[in-house]
This record gives sequence, structure tokens and C-alpha cells, in this order.
Amino acid sequence: MAGFGNVTEYLTLAITSLLGHWRRAGETKRNAGVFIKSLPALAASPGPMPSTGFGTKLRTRGLEESASGLPTAALPDEILTPGDGQIKALISLGGNPMLAWPDQIKTAQAMKALDLLVCFDVRMSKTCEMADYVMVPKLHYELHGTTAATELFGNFGAGWGFEETYGQVSDPILETPEGSDLFAEFEAFHAMAAALGKPLDVQSFALLDPQEAADNRTHIPSQQRPTAIEAWEATLNGSPVPVSEAFADSAVHKGKIWDRTLPVAPKPDDWATKLNIGSDVIFEELKACAPRLDETLAEEAYPFRVISRRLNDIHNSNWHEDPVQRRRIPHHPAYMHPDDLERLCLADGDAISIESERASISCVARSAADVRPGCLSVPHAWGTSPSEEDDPKGEGGNTGRLTDNAAFFDQKTGIPLMSAIPVKVSAL
Repeated sequence: MAGFGNVTEYLTLAITSLLGHWRRAGETKRNAGVFIKSLPALAASPGPMPSTGFGTKLRTRGLEESASGLPTAALPDEILTPGDGQIKALISLGGNPMLAWPDQIKTAQAMKALDLLVCFDVRMSKTCEMADYVMVPKLHYELHGTTAATELFGNFGAGWGFEETYGQVSDPILETPEGSDLFAEFEAFHAMAAALGKPLDVQSFALLDPQEAADNRTHIPSQQRPTAIEAWEATLNGSPVPVSEAFADSAVHKGKIWDRTLPVAPKPDDWATKLNIGSDVIFEELKACAPRLDETLAEEAYPFRVISRRLNDIHNSNWHEDPVQRRRIPHHPAYMHPDDLERLCLADGDAISIESERASISCVARSAADVRPGCLSVPHAWGTSPSEEDDPKGEGGNTGRLTDNAAFFDQKTGIPLMSAIPVKVSAL
């Protein structure tokens, strides 16, 4: 989020490789997979693989689909740019683009320009306020659940997922209120397909190999609405532990560790690919890093850097109004080093203006000795809409408003500068 994300990720992997932090043949992978089919346990590298050049090409800034998916930061431009391929409708499933996306100013323009904006949410978020329709689904307490998503995250890298072959399922613990029209999200999408007279072909995310996942799609006829368990079965078709079996096992409802591991196999004799800790592609990106860093550090007009962050107790834009959380965090904080506060003649709790080249926002300054001097650590996904006045003693300002999605962005992922944003700070 602070620029040069590919180089940063690659450097981490290169150090991991130089230090030998990969499993060797004969060692054991302790998590063999419950709802997600594990990647092969093999003491070999798949080698370099393409990150772009295989998916949808956008009309915006030369961006395209990458190994990370479609670039969200380009979606406002795809909505606002007229012509063939212009996006006219958006369904937001539990998201909050107005507070979550970079370049909040352009995002607001895009939400207004849509012919149709539908939000699935249980609260009237800033995006819901702009929607044509707000669909209110059931809460997690009213739904069947599994630990599949957490298990899937384990493939992102060290520190994610479960260490053991662990899984859990849950039944609803609350009934929906009598007379309500609440629904599970999958029911709404099936109803839309049924209204169009079209079936749903659900591709399993239990299978990490794209071709295997495509080959194991579940066909759901338009006239046959699936039950919650059937929806999970389609979503996790091919999982090591079948979904119906997991929901029928009382032990899995409490959380279960299976006595299954994977031995790491040796590299086959004909295996050709190796780790590459000196990629030409990355070296080209490195060449672009140094002048850009010199340029940003020399911007004396904007001497501070906003580091976007999350809070331990609050996730993104969720549940800011919860009374327990608001007692802990009554105002949107901008954490600053005490020396910076003193130099700017500010006190802990003062309202401040944070201004970038793009816009300015308001927050409450909070003294924090663990923040590096010259930086502001500001939680993202807070604030108001651009058309509203900031409330520094309440929701504060949105860090996305400080960014311009077209000024400096990653050419592969489209991610603009969302952290380490050059700003200046003053008393409000």
C-alpha cells in the first residue's frame, strides 16, 4: 500500500529463500487440509509464473487482470469512462466502497454515476446512503458457517491459516425474527438467476488448481433453490472432508483436529524449475524505486507521511457505532510521536487538519511514542463522504480522500499510494 508492493513482497521471498525457510524432503506438513485441498507437499519450486497477460484488459491506464485479480482501484474509472464496456451497475456484497476504496473523491463520483447501485448490508453505511436498493441479509448468528475461509488464507503465506489439520462448522444460534424478510446472500443470487431463467454454475474454492476447480463446478438449476448445506457443498465441492459429513459430526461443531499430515516428497529427478532470487522483472522495478523515493522524500511542502492502519478492536468501517468500542476509541485517532506534537504546538486530543496534494481531512491527534517521528498512524475506512463536513470528534476523516488513484500506482495490480502518503499537519 506504500508503493512498490511487488518489490517488497519479492524481497521477503528472496530473504526467505536465502535463509532456507522452506520445507525439506522428509519433513512434515502438519495441516493436510479439511475444507481446502492442500497444495502438494513437495520439496521443489514451481518456478516463475506469469502474473499478467492472461485475463481481462481494462480501458483504464493500461491495467488488466493479474494474479491478484481485477484492480479495484480502477473500478471508479471504468464506471466514469463512457463508451463500449462502461460499467453501469454495481452490487456491493457487504463492502463499503465509499470508505474502503482509495481516491474517495473519484469513488463518490462513480457511485453517483451508476445507473444501479445495490448494497447488501445490515447497517446504513456511507455506500448504502447512495444506493438505489439496500438488501438486508441475515447476520452470522443466523447462518451456517465453516472455517473454510481461514483455512484458505493459510495459502497466502507464513502466519496465516491453521497450523494443524483443524476445522469447525456451526449451525445458526438465532432464529430470524418472525415476519422478517431476511435472507442468506446465496438465496438472493439464486433468486436473481431464477428470475432470468438461468442456472448457477458454482466453481469450488476448495480446489486451488484452476482447471480442477472448473472441472468440479456444481450445476444448480434455476427452479431448485439450494439449502444452506447444499450451498456450502457447492462452494466446497471436492474438499478433503465432505461438507455434509462435517455438519453431521458433533465433534466438528466444537472444533476438531484430524490426525492427518502430509510428508514432504523429494524433488523429482526431472524437475526443471528453481527458485529465482534475481528476477529481471523485479530488477526493472527496482530501477524505478530509487528516483521515486528521492522525489517523495524531498517534498518539503508535505513533510509528514500518513501510514494507513487498522485498530485491534475495530475492523475497517465495521461497527464504529458500537458503544463498547466507542468508549475505547471515542474519536478517529491520528497517532503521532510526542516530539512531533510538541514541535507543532499540539497537545494530545487536539483536532488537526491533515492535508495532501489531493485533499484534506480532520482527525484527533493522539500521542504515541511507538510511532516513528515524521509519521501519522491513521486508521483507514473511517470518515464521512466528500459532500459532508468532517467530524474530527466523531468519525474523523477518510484516508482514501488523501489519495489520487491515477497519480502513482502499481502497473500490475493498479494499487495506488494508500500508505506513506505525503501530507502536512496543522491545528484545526
